[in-house]
Amino acid sequence: MQIHSNPELGYAEFEAHKNVVALLRSQGINVTPHAYGLETAFEAEYGQGGRVVAFNVEYDALPGIGHACGHNLITTGSLAAFFGVVGALKKHGIPGRVRAIGTPAEEGGGGKIKLIDAGAYKNIDACLMTHPSTLFSFANFIVKTDTVQWVVPCSLPQRKLKAYHMARV
Repeated sequence: MQIHSNPELGYAEFEAHKNVVALLRSQGINVTPHAYGLETAFEAEYGQGGRVVAFNVEYDALPGIGHACGHNLITTGSLAAFFGVVGALKKHGIPGRVRAIGTPAEEGGGGKIKLIDAGAYKNIDACLMTHPSTLFSFANFIVKTDTVQWVVPCSLPQRKLKAYHMARV
């Protein structure tokens, strides 16, 4: 993948989308490109029956500073975890599904909000992602509504909450 050397802003992550979709397909994974009405979103799934674990795959960049926030690393980490679960499901022949959700425009574009509204997170038992940081990070509090539970991450010493950086659990 060549995401780091080609930073693309939110909703314009065309090369990142193309590269990730091609990688998933090269491994025999079923992929829906341009998913949920978003040109640079995708959904990939492996397995059958059982519970569904999903991984958010972010790949957008910041204007003028590229991947300073590390979304290219989120792509790598989420796909590594996705392929690890695929391998475990294949090896052990157990029921269950793993899904990778391409989440564009996380730097101020509200990509996950549009995906939630379009139903991308329905019928998922757990959704995970990691975010690189040079600071000590921890989950500060949980916000729960009737349909969604969020862990809102806070970093010391900043403690700035931004809705587009919330992680769904």
